[in-house]
Amino acid sequence: MNKSLFSSSIILLIFILGLGSCKGTKKATGVIKTDAKLENLVSQIATNAFHPEWFKAKAQLQYRADGRGLSFTSTIISKDKELLWLNGKKFGIEGARILVKPDSIFAINRLQKQYLSEDMSWVAREYDLPTLLSEAISLNHLQDIFIGNPILDIIPYTKLSYIDAETLLTGEKDNYSTQLIINPNNLQTRSFNFTQGENIMYVKYSDYRQVNDTHMIAFKRELLIERPEEEDINLSIQYDNIIIDEPQSIKFSIPSSYSKM
Repeated sequence: MNKSLFSSSIILLIFILGLGSCKGTKKATGVIKTDAKLENLVSQIATNAFHPEWFKAKAQLQYRADGRGLSFTSTIISKDKELLWLNGKKFGIEGARILVKPDSIFAINRLQKQYLSEDMSWVAREYDLPTLLSEAISLNHLQDIFIGNPILDIIPYTKLSYIDAETLLTGEKDNYSTQLIINPNNLQTRSFNFTQGENIMYVKYSDYRQVNDTHMIAFKRELLIERPEEEDINLSIQYDNIIIDEPQSIKFSIPSSYSKM
């Protein structure tokens, strides 16, 4: 295990915003210009979103960027609108633990005996994110991405069309654009992307499985960030097990011997 495990776990929070998916290459046909129909569909997608009180998943993660690859495991625990907890392990040894609350983020780096305690705006400041992405970083959005709900309130969708048998929603705001592809039969997200100039982020969901009597969740998600003149960033997340609506024990404390990052 190495120091990059901690950095990758923090970066994971940004990538998982996943305002992205696989790039569409097929031309959309059958464009619908009825605003009421688009608004009704967006409303249905929002209503169809899954918000369990408790969510727990075991995950295998593979991360590659800047010529380096890293794989590790993680346990992800979410309590709706209250907290998101995750860790990073390599060879069974925990190297990082992260706790996100509505207004703050905490992390411990067991390898370097350091800790982080900041408000949510720290992520945007640390990585010099553009304004729109900064606004997107919130506990609710992170929970939506881990569970598989689309983000609907950052860039408004203004156009509805079709790609083969799937439904495509597109929207623009300032110099940003986004696309969301859903299955029209069950309104489940297939992929979505977020673009600013030549910077593109994608996330694609697959391997949907039933987790209770009424909901299915994608057990696999693949994220890709394309940057001009830089190597692509790839992140693959494969859930091994998901538990819904069972209260979980959350353990997070900062040892007094740890120094602040």
